Formats: sequence, structure tokens, C-alpha cells
Amino acid sequence: MKIINICANFGGSKDGIGDYSSKIVNKMLELNKDVKIRTFSSNIEDYSKLKRIFSLKMSFNIKQAYKLLIKEKHDLVNIEYPFTEWNPLILYFYNKLVKVCNKKNVRICISLHEYDRVNILRKLVIKLLIKKADFILVTSNEIKKHTEKYNSNSYMRHIPSNIYKTRDVELGEKVPNTYVFFGLINSSKAFDEMINGWKNNYNKIENGKLIIITSSNIELEENYGIEIRRNLSDSEIENIMQKSTYTILPIKPMINMNNATLKTATLFGNIPIGKFSKSIKDTNKKFYIEMENYEDNEFSKVFEYIRKIEKEKLNELQRNSIDFGNEYKIDNIANTILNIYAKEIKEDRA
Repeated sequence: MKIINICANFGGSKDGIGDYSSKIVNKMLELNKDVKIRTFSSNIEDYSKLKRIFSLKMSFNIKQAYKLLIKEKHDLVNIEYPFTEWNPLILYFYNKLVKVCNKKNVRICISLHEYDRVNILRKLVIKLLIKKADFILVTSNEIKKHTEKYNSNSYMRHIPSNIYKTRDVELGEKVPNTYVFFGLINSSKAFDEMINGWKNNYNKIENGKLIIITSSNIELEENYGIEIRRNLSDSEIENIMQKSTYTILPIKPMINMNNATLKTATLFGNIPIGKFSKSIKDTNKKFYIEMENYEDNEFSKVFEYIRKIEKEKLNELQRNSIDFGNEYKIDNIANTILNIYAKEIKEDRA
């Protein structure tokens, strides 16, 4: 099976998609030695909105892909979308890719990670992309509802944790009142509200520590038990997550099933704190502490609840968290995607 993969920031930490997509690809290659994958990617910086609209990096990657297809036989092209850039000109290059794929009998897959949170321009691009795709991968039932009228040949693929777990979680190692924020700091996070909520309620948290793990450049004083750790390796992140008890996820408007940080937190038995979507609240076992919003009084309620929580209840939430996280190991998701690819290629040639 020969695959061309197109993904922004592949293998980097600029966005979650590029990070965990590279780990899925590496796991695919490990699971099946007959699979060959060529990735075209560009490093998209933290551009302004204007630069994102006029950037042509991903258009060039699509052009590279169809030029390679003219020269070499492949079975499938996978596009991880949304890209960090917004330029609708990718549709011109995508249409040329479609023509080459149709001529060469190559399947096109759009792996769609977001829909509700993207802007109007990217929603339009998504509709036009998936209409001409042979099949699509979606990360939630909510996305599937939006896309099925444009392409009904869709499969569910989950978002994995973007950190490997090299050893089992020992609940006895976890340090009480140790909290983690893990990820990029941008407009999709209520980061300032989280910091204010932490500082204003710090006197309620006995020996409280908030560890911020990020690759974003921020200016923040390390007081009130706040520690900032930048650009850590996977093993360094694992070490912190193994010992922490809670992960705060101040995602706006709420945390849904395709959030990779949620999967990382639960893989290590951390109890997620935030505002959760219905799909998460519909899971069989509760493993999280829910907020109604990210205002000070809501953080006050959370820390008061945690102060009074009994050890038995705490351990139950932690065990449920681990069970949830284990469902989203990279191995399982890579294997699922490989099976989908093989099915689509086989049906196309039947």
C-alpha cells in the first residue's frame, strides 16, 4: 500500500494535528511493513489572519503530490484538514489533484478534524473538498452530521493522545493538588481566565501547584505555585503527567471528543477539569470535573469540591480516566485507519 500524506506542521508542535498525525503515520509504518507513506508538509508559523489567507505553502504541497502521482503509482492520497493557513486557492490545486487521481485510479481521503470551530471561509473549503473526495474520516458524530449531505462515505476515526505511555500509571505516585495545563496558548483557550481563577482561589488549594506545559511564548510570573515548562520532550511530559492529579482544559466553547489533550490527560489518569460536550458526558463512566464556565466563581466551586472530595471517589475518577484514555492509544487508531484504507482500495479495484 503506497500512500501520499498531506499535512501542515507534520511532526511539529505548531498545532495538534501535525503532532499526532506524524505519530499515527509512524505507528502505521511500524504495524505494517508493506505500507509506504510519503508526506508533503510545510511549517506554518503563527501567522496573522491576513498572512493565513495569502499563504500558499499548502497549495504548493498539493502541487508536489499530484506531480509525484504523474511519475509514480500510489494507492491513496490522504489530506489532514483543516490546515493552519486559510487560503482558498488550495481548491484550484486540489481540483488538479482530483483529476490526476481519477486518471491514475488513486483514492482520495479527507481526514477532517474540525468543523464547528472553524471560520466561514474554511467551512466553505471543507464542503468543496469533501464533495470530490472518495471517502472522509471524521472525528465525531457532530462533524458527521454536518458532512454527510456532501459525502456520505465516511468513517469514524478517533483523535489519539499525542504522548506515548511507556509504563502503567501508579495512583500512589500522584502528588495531591498538582494541576497541569498542557498545550498551545491561543484564542481557543480561556487561558487568562484560568490564570485569574487560579490566583484568586490559590489560598483554597493546599500546597497547590499549576504546571504549564507549552511551546507558546508567554510572559507570566511564576508565583502562586505556577511553573512554566517550555518545549519539553515526550518523556519529560510523561513524567509530569504521571505525577500530577488534575489537568485543566479551558477550551472554548467546550471540550469535545476530538481534543488530543483530553486523551493525553486521561491516558495518565489525570482528572480533566473544564466544560464538556454532550458526547463526553454521555460516556458510561464519569471521569471528569465539570465547569459551567471559566469565571472566578466557577473555579472557586471546583477547588472547593476538590478540597472535600473523598479518597475513594478521587480514585474512582482516576481509574475511570485511565479506562477512557486507554481506548485512544495511538496503536489502536493507527490500526483502524489502516483497515479503512485497505477496505477502500480493495473495493475500488473490485
